Amino acid sequence: MIWDEYMKVYVYHHPIMATTFAYHNYDDISGDPFSQKTRETMRNVHETFLKRTKQLMGKSPSTELRVFCEFLQNRIKCRELDDATMIDHRGGWIVQTLIPALLKDQKYSTDFDQTRAEMRLEELPLTLESYTRCILLMGQRHPPSSIVLDAMIQKLEHSVNTLRTQRPDDVSNDLFDKMCSILSTHIQTSLIPNLKKLTPRSGLGVCYLKDGRRMYEAAMVLHCGIDNLSASEVHNVGKQKVLELTSRIEQHGPFDKTVKRGKEAIEMYKQIVKRSQEESFPKHLFPFLSQTDPCEVEEMPEKHRKGGPLAYYQGNCFWVNTNYDHPEHQAEALAFHEAVPGHHFQNNIEEQFVNWPAYRYFCRHTGFVEGWAMLAEHMIEPILPNGQVGILESERFRAVRLVVDTGIHALYWSIEKARQYMKEYASITPEELEAEIVRYTSEPGQALGYYSGLETFRTVFTKHKNNLPSTLEGILQDGTVPMKMVVRKWMM
Repeated sequence: MIWDEYMKVYVYHHPIMATTFAYHNYDDISGDPFSQKTRETMRNVHETFLKRTKQLMGKSPSTELRVFCEFLQNRIKCRELDDATMIDHRGGWIVQTLIPALLKDQKYSTDFDQTRAEMRLEELPLTLESYTRCILLMGQRHPPSSIVLDAMIQKLEHSVNTLRTQRPDDVSNDLFDKMCSILSTHIQTSLIPNLKKLTPRSGLGVCYLKDGRRMYEAAMVLHCGIDNLSASEVHNVGKQKVLELTSRIEQHGPFDKTVKRGKEAIEMYKQIVKRSQEESFPKHLFPFLSQTDPCEVEEMPEKHRKGGPLAYYQGNCFWVNTNYDHPEHQAEALAFHEAVPGHHFQNNIEEQFVNWPAYRYFCRHTGFVEGWAMLAEHMIEPILPNGQVGILESERFRAVRLVVDTGIHALYWSIEKARQYMKEYASITPEELEAEIVRYTSEPGQALGYYSGLETFRTVFTKHKNNLPSTLEGILQDGTVPMKMVVRKWMM
């Protein structure tokens, strides 16, 4: 398949990832994935594969061929955006990709695995130096906002402090010590000192950068999965939705807001997830469904709590941030979103229906994934006191994101203006609010995918309301795709 050919080219030019992906035919290849030459080569690769893919599509292309075509188009359109967001609030490539690859994805269980890992470790210092040169060049060409630059430095410092707590069970002590030493030394003596020398841009959004408007247009398409979106129109729609939802919330009147924290919060979510999986699951919508894996509920690792989200889903687990208060009336909306019938459920269905090609590892279909999770919040009737208010507040929060994200990146909003709007409408703690603003600034357009995806799914389901089970089955069998493909298949 053409996407398998693409992955072979990708790992050839990113050899340190080849071993991680178990492409062992490439283990003896050395290369520099962050050099200007490799970056230009990959740009040509994307254009060549896009041309070939379009030639293959014909009159009735498969779903996978359409997804691959969209993936290549987004890679090309988002070149400058990717460069401008290399400095991010999550710690960049080292924290998001390299460390998980070495400590989670890389295999060490056999002598063969250990030998391959040791060989890759020999070239790690050169790769890290090349990455640092690249990210500094991008930081000079596309200056980051000060809050994102500070967040990245803090994330890197934290990663150094927690690195030795992440030892895989099957790695040798010597290999792990060497790995930690190389990473820690480079981060502390090269990457962080050089990042601190960068001069931030004058404002928050990418609109302050040269060609920033074009970058943001590409980001909107990438995360919403729909072409021809106008930032000003999205901004105005968001404001209208916020006011409509505020009116509905106010109709419920004032009430005492009970909060849970720590172990009490985790126990609360365990009970909600158990009920949503067993008693309240909308079986009439999913008659085609076989058994799904149970979703665990655990305390979020300490390294992700500070400045992190209220919760997230990963690896069949709903991770709860115990640094924050958890309002009881919002708990069901959050649990339905992250666990069942949200992210955990959708992920399990895809594992049953879809055999992912490796390139999908790089796809970002925010509109589909988060739109589904938003829809999931409305699939089960809440039973906790004022749970319906919590669901409305959750929806309003995502509408607020439409306003704030477009305000920051298209309308030159200041951090003070973003804070003020969110304080009025977001129903979150001050700590969460600050973390959200950093996140929106760091990931242009990502926050738009939630409400955009929700509204698209609602439109589809309204059209097919008399045949929802078969519609849901068809959508889930296709797997995670750009929302324009959902519209094309189910609305035209």
